[in-house]
Amino acid sequence: MGKMKEVFMKMIEQESFNIPEEYSFYKTEVLCPNCNKSNLIQVSKNDYTCDKCAQNFILVENSLKFK
Repeated sequence: MGKMKEVFMKMIEQESFNIPEEYSFYKTEVLCPNCNKSNLIQVSKNDYTCDKCAQNFILVENSLKFK
């Protein structure tokens, strides 16, 4: 195992590895309006994407619009 991988694994074990908020994402309960096969993933406050069809959306006045 490489040295960087060992350091990374130690950080995870110690729970000291935090992902910055701008790189985190959340699975939502909203179905994709394009393919209806998957729930959307919230990438940022107003940006969403589908993990099946890869379509991007933006939230405008509580409505999803194609990006």
